[in-house]
Amino acid sequence: MNRFTVLYAAMIFASPVSASAQSGSESSELLAEFPDCPARIRVLGEPPGDPIECLCTPEIRTTEGTVKLYGSGPYDSVSNICIAAVHAGVTTLEGGPVRVIPRPPQSSFKGTLANGVYSEDWGSSKFNTFDVEPVKN
Repeated sequence: MNRFTVLYAAMIFASPVSASAQSGSESSELLAEFPDCPARIRVLGEPPGDPIECLCTPEIRTTEGTVKLYGSGPYDSVSNICIAAVHAGVTTLEGGPVRVIPRPPQSSFKGTLANGVYSEDWGSSKFNTFDVEPVKN
């Protein structure tokens, strides 16, 4: 069983808890202000742009055919944003709000194991990259 299989199995079989169950309607209202995160951000030939704040949900980790993660921050643009957020310790498998900071392309990405998630090494990227951090209230 390779690292990808272990990661994928961990994500599929984890028991997600609804974010609204955390603290009732206050939590629901807070989370409602964030749009769902895209599975990934891939921009070529433009400056990195402004950070975005969005909501990771358990479902986003398995959408758009990408459950891979390359790098350890910044992450390659083909990486799943919400998996990166778990790897970086910004959210859990249940999800939560995330701030995504676009970064310029870079020459290589180093994979690591963090918070139960494996990321992989990757070569040069011509596309923008990104970091994730907690949303500041």
